[in-house]
Amino acid sequence: MSTQTATETRTVPHRALRSGWQTALYTGGAALLTLGGLFGLILGEVYLNAWALTGLALCYALMTAVVFLFVAGIDVGCQATVAVCVLAGLAWLPGASSAVQLPLVLHGHTTNALVVSVEHTIIDRDQRWYVTLGQPDGAPVPGPRLLDRDNRLHPGDSVRVVFDPDGVVGPLRPGDVHPARDASWSIGFAALLLGAVGWAGWYGHRKRPQIG
Repeated sequence: MSTQTATETRTVPHRALRSGWQTALYTGGAALLTLGGLFGLILGEVYLNAWALTGLALCYALMTAVVFLFVAGIDVGCQATVAVCVLAGLAWLPGASSAVQLPLVLHGHTTNALVVSVEHTIIDRDQRWYVTLGQPDGAPVPGPRLLDRDNRLHPGDSVRVVFDPDGVVGPLRPGDVHPARDASWSIGFAALLLGAVGWAGWYGHRKRPQIG
């Protein structure tokens, strides 16, 4: 008596191409998440300390990887993650500078401050001088100390600065307050970031094999 063994071959179909509205929906969602995260990082420069900001940046990179692996697949998703993270970093630098300057433009006070003391520090071979300032009436200038990278200020000197009366951001020299210029650079890099998101959504959609 012979026994026949039937072998069944099962073909697992590939995922079909996403429809146009699905591609637009996923790409738009990825754009909102990446831009929203970038905006949060820019505001974090004002309101968060260095450790919290670093943690937020790591969460942003992880979120970007998950989003683009889902939207565009492994190959395109990995490339898109690198491109978006690099462009987000380039957009963050001038954007954070603009965010720090904005309170000084909105409600900053200008005064001829007196240099009270200067502290010299070296961070990764980068020399910095942190200047403690006092107002003409003897009250300290609110906020963090003035950063002087050129060591041009010494105790007893007078320097004209714009400071935030709430002390949220540190004082700056009037010539260093130009938020519109920095914001324009940030917007330019953010536009390139949106282009990378669109490329990932469309190219990832095109690379998905059809059923058959």
